[in-house]
Amino acid sequence: MDIAGFRYLSASAEFGSFGRAAESLGLTASTVSRGVGRLEDELALTIFERGRFGIRLTTGGKAGMVHVRRVLADFDAVLQAGSCNGSGQIGSIRLGVLMPPIGEPLRSLLIDWRQKHPNTEIKLHEMNERVTDPACGGGDRIETVGSRADQDCDLQAAKSNTKNLPH
Repeated sequence: MDIAGFRYLSASAEFGSFGRAAESLGLTASTVSRGVGRLEDELALTIFERGRFGIRLTTGGKAGMVHVRRVLADFDAVLQAGSCNGSGQIGSIRLGVLMPPIGEPLRSLLIDWRQKHPNTEIKLHEMNERVTDPACGGGDRIETVGSRADQDCDLQAAKSNTKNLPH
């Protein structure tokens, strides 16, 4: 039993035909039919009645489709969450700054970021060099902006260094 088989099953139920289901999935009708047949064998259940009319769900097939659709929706949600988190569209960012996180230019950049990425949470942490010093070792990755030498510099030109936070 696999996700591909569930997709074959769902498309077949939706289109009432292995051929039209296969076309919608970019596959051959025999691939979809065999995939559905394997599911029927694994479940020991006839999912579709087959005939000149095409295919239609049996009573057991209808009961199973409720769960198949739920599994597919949940699986698609996992894929979407992974894609969005991996691309920075949603999630959480911890930003350590070596300057007070108020005023320009940081304020404008954060407002612009929020507008472009409304589903990403930003957590600001004002920090000192001791905490951001990589010699502290271990911990979570955090992006720091600024340094002792240029605390008042324009953020666009600020050094951006990846540091470790201590546990």
